[in-house]
Amino acid sequence: MFFKFRDRLHFAAIEVRERFRRAQVLSETNPAFAATQVRRPGLPVIDIFMKDMFDVADVEGIFKYIIPNLQHENDGLIFTMNACPYYPGTCQEIMKWKPTELNTVDFELKPFPLSVNCRNMWGLYSFGVEKRGPFEEGRKYPILFDLMFIKTEEEIL
Repeated sequence: MFFKFRDRLHFAAIEVRERFRRAQVLSETNPAFAATQVRRPGLPVIDIFMKDMFDVADVEGIFKYIIPNLQHENDGLIFTMNACPYYPGTCQEIMKWKPTELNTVDFELKPFPLSVNCRNMWGLYSFGVEKRGPFEEGRKYPILFDLMFIKTEEEIL
C-alpha cells in the first residue's frame, strides 16, 4: 500500500502518541508497571512536534520570513517529494541544499595500490553510490580524486 510522505509522518506521530498513551494508562492502573518507569518530576515524558513543511514554490518566503526568525542556525533545506514511495536505504529522490560555505565533501586517504616502488604515493578518494534497484541499499565505490606524495619522517629530516 502506498502512502504519501506527509501521510506516513502523520501515521508515525499517531503511533508514537498511542504507544505513549498506553504506557501512561498502564502506569496509572498497574503499580508494578509504574515501578519500572523512570520519571523526572516536572518534565514531560515525551513530546512530538512535526517540522513545518512547505511547497517548493514557498522557498523565497522561507528565506525572507522564516529562516531569519529561527531560534537556531539554519544549515540548509531538504526537498522531499510528497508522492515518493518509502523504501529502505538512501532515498535518491531527496535533494539537500546547503549554502556554499557550509558544503562538505567526504574523502578517504589510502595508499595508492599501483605504487609498488613508491610507498609515498597515496590516493585521495571520494565515493559514488551504485544503486541496483529502489529496494536495495546502494553500494559505495571509491572514485580516485587526486594523488598525493607524502614524505616519510626520514625524508623530512
